[in-house]
Amino acid sequence: MEQHNDLSLQKSRSAGACIKAGVSLYLSNFRKIFRQTWIAALLWAVASVVVGTISVTTFPQIMAFASAPAGGDVASWLVAMEIVYAILSLISLAALVLLTGTGLAVLSQHAGQGAISQPTRIFAFDRTIIWRTIKAAVMLVVIEIIVCICLSLLMVALMMLMGRGAGLGLAMVIFLIVLILLLPIEYVLIKYVISRSGSLLRHLSDGYPRGLRHLGLIFLVMLVTEILVMLVMLVIGLPAFILASANIMAYGGTLMGDPLGMPGYILALTAVTMFISGFIQAYVFLMALFPAYYMYGSIEQQETERIEAIRAIGKQQ
Repeated sequence: MEQHNDLSLQKSRSAGACIKAGVSLYLSNFRKIFRQTWIAALLWAVASVVVGTISVTTFPQIMAFASAPAGGDVASWLVAMEIVYAILSLISLAALVLLTGTGLAVLSQHAGQGAISQPTRIFAFDRTIIWRTIKAAVMLVVIEIIVCICLSLLMVALMMLMGRGAGLGLAMVIFLIVLILLLPIEYVLIKYVISRSGSLLRHLSDGYPRGLRHLGLIFLVMLVTEILVMLVMLVIGLPAFILASANIMAYGGTLMGDPLGMPGYILALTAVTMFISGFIQAYVFLMALFPAYYMYGSIEQQETERIEAIRAIGKQQ
């Protein structure tokens, strides 16, 4: 396979170079990436349709029914909605993990072979990468839950000790600091999945201090990538957002006794729009993995150079 030295993983790069290399690798291999990830993107789009249509149509209908004079038990409806949205959250999370895993499988292939090859099957399902992605996702969720609980307790304590305004302000500052300090976990999890070796706890204990040494690089790459992805996502999701707003306003009007005023095909139109939007957004999300991939490679290369420099200095002494 042809080796592309300018897009090789093991190379020290700046934040801008990581983003440029990631986008270049993604766009130049989009057909190959599409053939390896289209089923995962399809499942993500289906999950978007399920979550979206229920959120913008069923939820307002239930609220309208519960608020009507002859409505049922509001508490039972709220419990039912919590169960429904918990199930929808699990569906979305499962689709996101599968989509992320297929994208990381492509990157793992590039890391090992120096290129992205043509898939030999309709859907290349890398069990090792998917399983490691699942474990990484569980670890990330656990960390986020623990951090949220600790920060919430800290915020309450600060507000009791310092007053509401000062305590809340200090809590927000601490929250931002903690959020920045969690960024190296992104590097750790990418390395854990792509490397295909070592335990997650071992990667976390060894990789987090290493990531802290390159916090500036991680911060810049993640910040710029997130901004670009969010902007593109907003543009792509605009039609779905307009339809969602129209549904919410229409069903909200029924609370005051107004007619629905929506055509009979609105549900199908909403579903189709969200499906197309979700499918495109899946590939925008996949593109965000590629700058992070080169960020990981740059950190690895810089650490190798740092160790070699330390050894050279030691030999001179």
